[in-house]
Amino acid sequence: MDNPLSSLPNKTIPARALGATGKVLPLLGFGISGALSAPIISDDKVIKLVAQARHLGISVFDTAPFYGNGLAEDRLAMGLESTASQSHLPPPFIITKGGTFRNGRQLHKDFSFDALKQQLIESSSRLGSIDAFFLHGPGMHDLNDQLFNDLSRLKEEGLFKFAGIAGRGSELDKAIESEAFDIIMAPLHAELPAQDLDRLEFARSRNIGIIGIEALAPAAKGIRLSLKPTDIWYSARAMFRRKPFLRQSLTADECLQWVSQSGLADIILTTTTRPENLRANIISCSEKLEIPSL
Repeated sequence: MDNPLSSLPNKTIPARALGATGKVLPLLGFGISGALSAPIISDDKVIKLVAQARHLGISVFDTAPFYGNGLAEDRLAMGLESTASQSHLPPPFIITKGGTFRNGRQLHKDFSFDALKQQLIESSSRLGSIDAFFLHGPGMHDLNDQLFNDLSRLKEEGLFKFAGIAGRGSELDKAIESEAFDIIMAPLHAELPAQDLDRLEFARSRNIGIIGIEALAPAAKGIRLSLKPTDIWYSARAMFRRKPFLRQSLTADECLQWVSQSGLADIILTTTTRPENLRANIISCSEKLEIPSL
C-alpha cells in the first residue's frame, strides 16, 4: 500500500479564485464532520487524515462546533498542529459555522449577535484564526437587515475574514441579493435541479465565492453491507434519512469530474474516513503537471 503521506507524482490540485475574496485556493477542500466528529472514529485517525490532506495539496478545511459538540473543531486543530512545523506547506484556510446548536437530541437555531459571537469566541479558542465564518443553515425568516448588520459587526471586530452562508434552498436567493456574503456553500452535483444550478449561476454573476457540497451524491451507496464501524455509521444515517438503498448513477470520479468542469465551483468540499478515498478524490480533481524538457 502507498505511504498515506506520499505525494502524487506529476499531479497537482488546480487553484481557483474564491469569488471576489482575493484568495486563490486549491479546488478540493476537506470537511471534518459526520463520522469524523463521532466517537466511532479515533482522534488519531482524524489527525492523520488531516495531515495526509495537507501533504497531498489540500489547504481548505471546513468544520463547525455543531459537529460532535466541538469535537470536530478540536480534531481539526490537532490535525493542523501536527503539520505546523512543516514550513513548505501553505497556510490552511479554515472555515467554521455558527447559529446551529444541539440541546440533547433537539436541534436549536439562534442567529442573534450574542449567540454568534459566543460561538465564534469558542471556535477561535479551538482553531485559532478563522478565515471564513458561515451561517449554518438559516431559514428565510432568519435573514434580515439586523442579522446582516450583526454579521458585519462581527467581521469588523476581527473574529473572521469572510462571511458565508450554508444552505440549500430559496433562502440562498435572499442571501445572494443582500450582498452581505462573500461566499455561499450549497449542494452542487450532476443531478441537481436546473433551478439550483441557476441559483449558483446567479451567485457567480455577483462575484460570490461558491463552495460545492454533496458532489458525490450521485455515487452514494445508502446501506453498506459491511461490519466496519464507519460503514455501520453511514448505513444508520442512510436508514434515518429513509434512503436505505441507492442506485449509483455515476462513479465518484465521474461526479468530481462533472463538478470540477461545471464552472460553478471555486471549491469542492468532500469528506471521507478512508485514506485511499481521500487520495482517489484528490487524483480526480488534479491535473497533470507539465514537466519542461531540458
